[in-house]
Amino acid sequence: MIVTAGKNFVRDLITNKAPGSITWMDIGDDATAPAVGQTALIGTVYGEGSLTESEPDSVSVMFQMDVASGEGNGGGTMVYKEVGLLIADNSTMLCRQIYTNTTKDVSIAFKVQVVVDVTS
Repeated sequence: MIVTAGKNFVRDLITNKAPGSITWMDIGDDATAPAVGQTALIGTVYGEGSLTESEPDSVSVMFQMDVASGEGNGGGTMVYKEVGLLIADNSTMLCRQIYTNTTKDVSIAFKVQVVVDVTS
């Protein structure tokens, strides 16, 4: 879900006032439903998220973050349930999404992917 701060960013991008681009991804452990007024992830956050991006088709952008086996383990095991894309200042969240529980410990490396479709 695109949150209010994200909508404001898109508006500012169109009017050439935007401070940057989407460069960061956070993952967290809360499954509360996304709401437009949210400004950050709700649960414990692992914010190791520099991104790569690609364009799988003419109306989509896919953002991907790699989490190595030694990263994001929270001192043992974490169960990740939420993801957020952040603007270059790392304080403005564009969107927040809930996904299937992903259990992470030192034996697991994984990729987190978020696809943003630009539609009317």
